[in-house]
Amino acid sequence: MITKGVWETCQNELRRKLNPHNYDSWIDPISFESFENDIVTLSVPSVFFIDWIEEHYKAQILDIFSGAAGKPVTLKLSVSHGNGQAPENHAPQPKVEVRSEPSFSDLLERSCLNEKHTFKNFVVGKSNEFCHASCQAVAGNLGRVYNPLFIYGGVGLGKTHLLQAIGAEVLRKDPKANVLYMTSEKFVNSMINSLQQGSMPNFRRKYRSLDVLMVDDIQFI
Repeated sequence: MITKGVWETCQNELRRKLNPHNYDSWIDPISFESFENDIVTLSVPSVFFIDWIEEHYKAQILDIFSGAAGKPVTLKLSVSHGNGQAPENHAPQPKVEVRSEPSFSDLLERSCLNEKHTFKNFVVGKSNEFCHASCQAVAGNLGRVYNPLFIYGGVGLGKTHLLQAIGAEVLRKDPKANVLYMTSEKFVNSMINSLQQGSMPNFRRKYRSLDVLMVDDIQFI
């Protein structure tokens, strides 16, 4: 029978395999919910965790749980809504570790942003000064100017840099903002997978909850 103790074993195994930064960012916030009908349900803080865990850690988690159960199991990730109601448990409670706020690097990683792509590191010239100013205006007046903003130009001129700089600046001003950068290929694949799995409501909820969505090479859609 799979219990919370198996998830703790899984956490210990992943802690040994991952670097501390990745473990603290993506594994430690997950909570064990239940195991019923060969389905392991884990609770994650936000919809962004679901895609990241499924892409990077799902196989490792399933291997550990399947080994404990002695048969293949299915993984279900659900977003915790924090209703504040703790389950009844008369056993002594472990000491709760107070977690610090995520660093700026953590925020950038969760939003799929490169920390080198900021306005400070962008080289401004006569050919791109208007585009640069427009991107700064978007970051400073979110949702009120140039919404949506479409950047076009040749290869290697800094379009990706400016896109990500918008996201970095938004997070610098408001660390609680929901920001996501992705390629058009990944966006389309996400939509196709949602259609195939009958989970379009989750797809719509994920992208409508964003404050800033940046899609690179959108001309391919």
